[in-house]
Amino acid sequence: GPQADSWLKSQGIQPPTEIYGVVDLADGGILAKIAANEFFLESGIASSTVEQVSTQLGSAPDGCYRVEQENGAFLLSGSHYKQVMAQACAVDLAEAPTQRMVYCRVAATSCGLLPDSIHDIELVRIWVDPSLAVYLWQTLAQITDELGGKIIGAQSYYPDLA
Repeated sequence: GPQADSWLKSQGIQPPTEIYGVVDLADGGILAKIAANEFFLESGIASSTVEQVSTQLGSAPDGCYRVEQENGAFLLSGSHYKQVMAQACAVDLAEAPTQRMVYCRVAATSCGLLPDSIHDIELVRIWVDPSLAVYLWQTLAQITDELGGKIIGAQSYYPDLA
């Protein structure tokens, strides 16, 4: 809503200024500005920033609204991840800026992408409607396999999950 930017600032969260801009949160999550008055917030894998913000929104001013969105979310990395994406997506990730959301179609599904890195490992974060997540996962896994890659778990990036 129209008060979202100022409300986030009042909560100690500095939102990005540009549409599709992304800032990292202290808990490993992200905050993306996806429209003039709309933000996408994702907690880090082992934290509860979204839950805390949701609770605080109960006392938010008029003009600031919580819209819950559920997505399938996963990471694609490895030495050939850009080749995998080149086969499934028209966006050239080699040219895509980091810390900027990209909305496009991947394997005929509408997705949000974020070229990023975790612990200096280049990757792309992918968000997709949960009804299409299994299809997209299988498609990207098949391309990955054809390029000699393999599926690894989230523990490879987040050892605290073990």
